[in-house]
Amino acid sequence: MKALYGDPETLNDEEYMLIKEFSDIVKIPQEALRYLETKNLFYPAARGNDGNDNYRRYAVWQITTINMIRVLTDIKVSHEVIAMMNKERTPIKALKLLTKQKYLVGKQLRLYTDALTVLDTIMELLVESMCATEDEIALIERPIRFITMGDVNDFGGSPNYYRAFIRFCRTTLEPPLNQSFPIGGFFDSMDAFQNTPSQPMRFFSMNPRGHDSWTEGLYLTGYTRGPYGQTNDLLGRMTAYAKSEGLDFIGPVYCLYLQDEISVIDQNNFLLQASALVRETRRNLPKRVPPFINGD
Repeated sequence: MKALYGDPETLNDEEYMLIKEFSDIVKIPQEALRYLETKNLFYPAARGNDGNDNYRRYAVWQITTINMIRVLTDIKVSHEVIAMMNKERTPIKALKLLTKQKYLVGKQLRLYTDALTVLDTIMELLVESMCATEDEIALIERPIRFITMGDVNDFGGSPNYYRAFIRFCRTTLEPPLNQSFPIGGFFDSMDAFQNTPSQPMRFFSMNPRGHDSWTEGLYLTGYTRGPYGQTNDLLGRMTAYAKSEGLDFIGPVYCLYLQDEISVIDQNNFLLQASALVRETRRNLPKRVPPFINGD
């Protein structure tokens, strides 16, 4: 038997594994093992050369080797680097390679984690939009949730919603603004919302890693459809409902598009949700909680 990897004298002939058994154990197809051999990445420990067969034979310690190669290929380490490590591996070189790959994997993991959070957030808003109707006014108990708040907007005497929005997108924030998260408008009171409904005092991102928070409490919530900044008769419907049901506006208003260009083609059909913090003064009205999608 001819040794290709390691010392064939350390195992008896019957203690070697043929490719089928080795493939079954490591859960790697035989074709993949042969492919790795053609790329100089992984060889059988020995090959028969006694005239009776030329079968590949694998040693038990090679289970560790092939599993490490699988990890490296899964994280996109090049074949050239793996082949070099096979020929020139030392503890120092192995540590250097693994340290570099750990950094790269961690960076990629953070990207995927952020993407999952973005998807969960957008899905949550879409589910909430499907539970609402355009003419509905509802009382919703909202828990605290973390957001990323921008600086106070300066419209400079101009009602241009988009210029202020662009300034927000360019703002240096901590954590840095991830524009993939839904972005909403904040007003510090219902009066401010009524006075300039298309000019939020601040923009905010739904990024939950922010240091700001959407205040916990009871919110009078209404909906309307239209392009960004258009509120139609929403303000009138909300104030009329509050008056008839004995509700006082006591805090901020958060405006958020539950349906926007992500899910709707015509901007005239964007679905705006306005949520104003209120207090009941006369009776206990029916309430609901917003739907929540668990990212796990």
